[in-house]
Amino acid sequence: MGRGTRTAQIIGSSTRSLEEAIRDGMARAARAGARWARITGISARSEDGDGEVYRVSLLIGLRLA
Repeated sequence: MGRGTRTAQIIGSSTRSLEEAIRDGMARAARAGARWARITGISARSEDGDGEVYRVSLLIGLRLA
């Protein structure tokens, strides 16, 4: 019997940089057992005098047993 794939969305975030947000998202994807990941969105916003928050949306593929 063949295996299927399920998708899920994960958000990575960082107050340091976009690159850190990507690393955070990829680390979350790895912990979830992702077989692949695709960046589907990038956003940044300014907190009231506290700096910026960077977010990256990832669509991940999980292999079903």
